[in-house]
Amino acid sequence: MNTNGWLQLALYVAALAVITKPIGLYLMQVLDANGRTWFDPVLRPLERFTYRLMGVRADKEQDWKQYTLAMLLFGLVSCLFTYAILRLQHLLPLNPQGLGPLSPDLAFDTAVSFTTNTNWQSYGGESTMSYLAQMVALTIHNFASAAVGIALAAALVRGITRHSARTLGNFWVDLVRVTYYLLLPICLVFAVFLVSQGMIQNFKPYTKAKLVESFTIQVPKVDDKSQPVTTNVAVMVQEPKLDEKGQPVVVNGAAVMMDVPQLDAKGQPVMTNVAVTVDQKVDEQLIVQGPMASQVAIKMLGTNGGGYANANAAHPFENPTPLSNFLQMLSIFSIGSGLTYFLGRMAKNQAHGWAVWSAMMVLFLAGVLLCWWAEAKGNPIHQQLGVAVA
Repeated sequence: MNTNGWLQLALYVAALAVITKPIGLYLMQVLDANGRTWFDPVLRPLERFTYRLMGVRADKEQDWKQYTLAMLLFGLVSCLFTYAILRLQHLLPLNPQGLGPLSPDLAFDTAVSFTTNTNWQSYGGESTMSYLAQMVALTIHNFASAAVGIALAAALVRGITRHSARTLGNFWVDLVRVTYYLLLPICLVFAVFLVSQGMIQNFKPYTKAKLVESFTIQVPKVDDKSQPVTTNVAVMVQEPKLDEKGQPVVVNGAAVMMDVPQLDAKGQPVMTNVAVTVDQKVDEQLIVQGPMASQVAIKMLGTNGGGYANANAAHPFENPTPLSNFLQMLSIFSIGSGLTYFLGRMAKNQAHGWAVWSAMMVLFLAGVLLCWWAEAKGNPIHQQLGVAVA
């Protein structure tokens, strides 16, 4: 916990406070069906066309039941769409690595996770997902789930602040306007910035790199049909080693154990099937490629948490510079921070908005300082081994 760290934390909080008002004011326009933004000349025709395509009347609001039903219906359809993409990715284009389909349970888990904006990921993106799955299934869902969350926040604010809360807005209008006027423009600029910092955005096959030092690993041996080769071996158990008198051998107060075959009721060794392994020399590494920047931008802004690579923003391609790291951290809180200002404006009392913002900031700082303190102390086991904690 040094001066540099405190300055970085202060800069982050100050930057977040500065952008809260402009984002909140912009949200006032975006979350108003008749609001005007800088992008109206380009996006208003697209917005109207989308409503006509969906059969939506932008001037007709919904009560809480209609709003909730529309949200649930959208979530169900988009979840099934993502599930289908993940199960069929081996049959779809943009799969240069020839990755196979996800298992039914993993595809369902992933589809539900991205539908509900849950920060959960039980797969390695670079070894599991095709480029099409990353873009069409996951990136689109990052936009959709974030837009749904913002729309629900807006509906909640309307319900709290309106004198008559018979209607809460129109879910489809909120969804479209948040996506078109808020998420897409910011993510377009953000993704271009991330590319300028060194983040990849391409459709190249994975790159092979020669290792400076090769190493050997054990892998299962396979037959001509690519099936694991197995063999029968005896199941071993540990028993105390006995001396000539049949007494346990004890060294330093502990009985010496030895491996012996496990026997069945007939006194025969119990056998089991195990895979045969062979040594494999590793002298090259696969380096991930693909459309990463476009997904990372909305992943951070929409706070979904489902990253392109298994290591998320700890991967050097997902976070190449200190500046990219700072702006990614700032983007996580930006819309949530702006929504507190939106609350104050809707309530016609900005103190309410800043009160919520302050409560959120207190919780955030408490968590940061606790984790920072623990990290700064280092791991006592490492210290005992003489490993530097920094």
